[in-house]
Amino acid sequence: DPLPASALRIAVVVDAAPGDQLQGAQNAVADMMIGLPAGAEAAVVGARPARLIQPLTGDAGAVVPALAGAAFSGPADDAPALALAGRAVGHGPTGQRAVILITTSPVPAALASAVSEQFGAAGTSLYVAAVPAVAPSFAQLASGSGGWAVTASSLRTLMPAVDAIGADLARQYRLTYTTTYPALTATRLRVAVTGAGMTAAAEATVRVPAPAGPAAAPARASGGAAGEHA
Repeated sequence: DPLPASALRIAVVVDAAPGDQLQGAQNAVADMMIGLPAGAEAAVVGARPARLIQPLTGDAGAVVPALAGAAFSGPADDAPALALAGRAVGHGPTGQRAVILITTSPVPAALASAVSEQFGAAGTSLYVAAVPAVAPSFAQLASGSGGWAVTASSLRTLMPAVDAIGADLARQYRLTYTTTYPALTATRLRVAVTGAGMTAAAEATVRVPAPAGPAAAPARASGGAAGEHA
């Protein structure tokens, strides 16, 4: 079933130096907010220094002026900023929770170890749009969480990179299934649906708990994942 927009919660972390870099990141966030479905909630976190700029809100239009009025200075503080973003989307009913890191600096490998526990099994997907590079370990962390990383060659190509992440999050589906054979460990599930000449494929890691007893109802699990046209 298509995931309702009301179940989508996104926190955007902006790491950019004042000037052209910040302007490019602001433009990318503004463009992505326009494409979010009505009812989705979004928050913005700054990384220079780490602080919550805009709490989670269902008014995507409020995010843009909040970011435009925020001051950025000093060195990047990405790990605490990502932790703030994770807490911002970590409450509320089950749905698609995502943190998007938009940075105009290369993402170092050390950042992966600093936030791996937060995104390893927290049910929050990590997406990254960076200029110009993302360390392989951090890209793997994003992929393992259900998100992905994309690099932009310049500030001009940062906007389409961020738009691609927004489009991915806007096309989320929830799959619910019943099994009589409980999988007690993490299981990678892939689903492909073909229609109208296109194929949408989705992958998610699910965990099915054991029944409480012999008479218990079959275990159920659900997972949300994005479909991409093949």
